[in-house]
Amino acid sequence: LLHPRYPIYIAPKPNHLYVIGATELESEDDSPMSVRSALELLSAAYSLHPAFGEARVLELNVQRRPTRPDHLPAVRVDEEARVVRLNGLYRHGFLIAPAVVEAACEVVRALADGDPAAHAVPASARWPGMIAPVHGQAVLH
Repeated sequence: LLHPRYPIYIAPKPNHLYVIGATELESEDDSPMSVRSALELLSAAYSLHPAFGEARVLELNVQRRPTRPDHLPAVRVDEEARVVRLNGLYRHGFLIAPAVVEAACEVVRALADGDPAAHAVPASARWPGMIAPVHGQAVLH
């Protein structure tokens, strides 16, 4: 569902429950949800469907979303340590994780095969310029 001001989602769950979310503040603050954030989120849900005005709030959560300045995912490949790191999936983690893992697997397979083009953009890449060397590491973003 779309709201003209807030990018929210409303996900139906079993037993007539709904998860409403997507307030976002660029912050290092780990404190509980503010009244303002709760009011904005609940007002947006109510404006999409007035029945939410009679709903009961069972829980309010605040969590961090790992991100990068460009809000794009990153895969760092450290060949010496034989380590692959995926991060920066931001608020789209569950949606884009399969695509990021698929691209990372292509890079790992190419590295394992000794392919000199291992740091090239995989054919299945969904973002342009996905991999570029950074201080001896490949970065998918």
